[in-house]
Amino acid sequence: MAALAAAIHVFALCSAGKGVDARDARGHDGRVSESRRFGMLDAWVGGVEGLLQARELMFLSLGMGIGLIFGALPGLGGATALALLMPLTYGLEPFTAVALAGGVMGAVPMGGSLTAILLNSPGSAPNAATCLDGYPLAQQGKAGYAIGAAATANSLGGQEDPVFPRPSSVARPGALPPERLTPSCPSSRS
Repeated sequence: MAALAAAIHVFALCSAGKGVDARDARGHDGRVSESRRFGMLDAWVGGVEGLLQARELMFLSLGMGIGLIFGALPGLGGATALALLMPLTYGLEPFTAVALAGGVMGAVPMGGSLTAILLNSPGSAPNAATCLDGYPLAQQGKAGYAIGAAATANSLGGQEDPVFPRPSSVARPGALPPERLTPSCPSSRS
């Protein structure tokens, strides 16, 4: 579910590039016109339509399977999986390659949760906290309950990011000029 939500968000952003430029969204009076306001809705609809093709859904499912495996193996993760899959994506269409990558990145946290719950060995660093609660539940015979809780948290967390995205200026260090990132203090140089 998290992979599906992430892929829809990425597809919407990809199809938004075909429409109105974000810098041109406001008119001379500073307000967004009605025709441009629906441009983003059209982009989201186009992203969903692009994802709901049989080929993209197949590659999304393949990516989720690969992501579960790479997430479950300690020491490997999403970055390693994407690095190994990169040569395979060169021959694919962009939407298909994004579906594969979205499936991988959406399923890696769940794969890490499986090993954290069942083996007390987190697949990646973010799954270390799952060992504290999940493994004792597995020892009590409630592993299914712990895996269900991890799957629910994974899917809800994956849906939250596309709905409430982080500001890009905070997420990307190079987005702001260096003088805005450092505290302003008077310089002795003239």
